[in-house]
Amino acid sequence: MCWIKSTGNRYDPRAFLRAIVVQPPGQLVHLTIWRNGQKHEIPATVAAWPNDKPNGGVMTGQAAMEMMARAPDLGVRLAVLDEGGRKQYGLSPELSGVLITHVEADSEASDLGISEGDVVTVVQGATVRTPDDVRSAVHEAQEQHRAYIAMLVRSKSSAQWIPISISGRGS
Repeated sequence: MCWIKSTGNRYDPRAFLRAIVVQPPGQLVHLTIWRNGQKHEIPATVAAWPNDKPNGGVMTGQAAMEMMARAPDLGVRLAVLDEGGRKQYGLSPELSGVLITHVEADSEASDLGISEGDVVTVVQGATVRTPDDVRSAVHEAQEQHRAYIAMLVRSKSSAQWIPISISGRGS
């Protein structure tokens, strides 16, 4: 298994996969590996992922189109930011946006430091107020064949722009 460092100085095999899937098939990449305490760099050519289905079938163009049309799973559950949410997470009455009520463990969102009680205020430059606003912004970015979206996420102590991948993922 291959691993690369992700946030927090941890080694993350999913980060490796995310880095590879954005490379086009045929692209030469250089991998740095550690074996027996020694660092080695090896060239590798990215290959297309086989389109085999688990029971021996082959994915059809129609099935692939349906899969790509599904909204990506961002690894979070979203809710309208109401007074109950403000009270539960100690959020300012002036803050507006979409409340993050759950972050999946081992998700990219978790790896990027997104937490329950954080608030998404902007996605792709558009102010968001409902979970549907976020889904619409993600869907629009998907239609533009973007690999990532940029979200402005406010925690209790800071606000930061977070790029999160939306390509090659489905829920």
